[in-house]
Amino acid sequence: MTLRAVNVQAMSFSGSLLQGGFTPTLTRTLATSIARAVPVVGASAGFVYRFDWDEEPSVWGSDLGVMVGAAHAFEVPFVFGHFDLGREGNVIWTGANEPGRMALSAAMMSYWAEFAHAGTPGRGRHGELPRWPAWGDEGQTFLVLDTPAGGGIRMSSDVVTKASVVAQIDADPRLPTQRERCERFADLALHSQYFTRAEYPTAGAHGCAEYPLDHASPP
Repeated sequence: MTLRAVNVQAMSFSGSLLQGGFTPTLTRTLATSIARAVPVVGASAGFVYRFDWDEEPSVWGSDLGVMVGAAHAFEVPFVFGHFDLGREGNVIWTGANEPGRMALSAAMMSYWAEFAHAGTPGRGRHGELPRWPAWGDEGQTFLVLDTPAGGGIRMSSDVVTKASVVAQIDADPRLPTQRERCERFADLALHSQYFTRAEYPTAGAHGCAEYPLDHASPP
């Protein structure tokens, strides 16, 4: 019998909304994405993760941990244990974050190696890591990949959905006016595959029809 499995990092939205100090982390697992992804590839199981490393330094007064954080595909150097991104890129690797990122990288390589060997990441290649079950085996749970300073490697069921992101924007005290909230909804409509232009006019509790999409998001 051949076991087919898939490792999926599903995204509910892409990027961070940096304008106006509103910076929610929108890279999260989305239940509907997982439900679609696993049968499409013909896999028998999906192993879902959220990469949370955000220990970049501050450079010239800019906190890269906030500005960049756990950006899309940023886990790739950790999976391969290769942290040479060139002269400009290497500014994010420091002596201060080296112990945590190297330990996290070792754990991720162990999970990926066990997945390649056995079709499931389990507890890693040497059986010493937290167990990583398939999506659905223990509910809608996924593995959070982070250093001890960020809470460590752990299972979570904190699935962020479109509705919860919309509610967060509506409730954020840093966005006191409807125009400011609609600017955030416009960012999602323009840059996210899960929030469409058609949804923009009725977004949130009060809608954004008053602020046409092409003019809502500032340059």
